[in-house]
Amino acid sequence: MMKLYVKEVESLLAAHSEANSFIENKAIEDVAHLFIEQDQVQLPKNIGAYEIVRKIGQGGMGVVYLAKRADKEYEKM
Repeated sequence: MMKLYVKEVESLLAAHSEANSFIENKAIEDVAHLFIEQDQVQLPKNIGAYEIVRKIGQGGMGVVYLAKRADKEYEKM
């Protein structure tokens, strides 16, 4: 059982040395260009039966948009 732990620790140390400076760099610096490119993407005016009204917000997992039904198939009374 102890040999298994030794191999795992050796594997982690090898991965750390191969990572070079990646671990020391701030992650946001490495992916900042992705956020800049995302803001430059032109959205379609409609997606299916919905019209995009505006961007509500964004976070680490994506962007949220306000949309309204544009095909008159469903209307709340």
